[in-house]
Amino acid sequence: MRIGPGTVSAVALALAVACEGGGGGEDADAARAEIERLGRQWEEAANTGQVDRLVDLYAPDAVILPPGGPSIEGTATIRELFRQEFERFDTRIAFTNQAIEVEGDMAYRRGRYVWRGTPRGSGQALESTNKFLEVWKRQPDGSWKIAVDMWNQADSPAAEGGVGVTTMSEPPAAEPPGD
Repeated sequence: MRIGPGTVSAVALALAVACEGGGGGEDADAARAEIERLGRQWEEAANTGQVDRLVDLYAPDAVILPPGGPSIEGTATIRELFRQEFERFDTRIAFTNQAIEVEGDMAYRRGRYVWRGTPRGSGQALESTNKFLEVWKRQPDGSWKIAVDMWNQADSPAAEGGVGVTTMSEPPAAEPPGD
């Protein structure tokens, strides 16, 4: 079998396209650095109770998926979420990024963080270690904004048995048949 220069060029072009689409290159590196910088801004704004600065990091149609609660969609409800948080707690948060991956105009940031909240008035601090996942989207003006934000507790008892797994010593009772 003979491989001609046209075949080599086609394979080289396909590899270049595949590598470019895989989140590599200078553009992806710049996007990762920008998302990391914006993540530090998020942390600083949360630690100083700056609601508007936090809200500015979210896309206008962003969705927050808090654990055990309803979806929070759009700028007004996201602003209200943070307003209530800072009204109730003096918040301190510290993030550790575990991954930032970029694919074209979309990216994600995932990691862990420690949240420490001191209820206003009581002084008894609460603390939890959590996992987070943010989906970022490049906006038409070239800026990166959070499109989806979700988190859950990293040290929850349910995590011991695995996601969605509970351990039972005996099977659940059968439902009585309907009439």
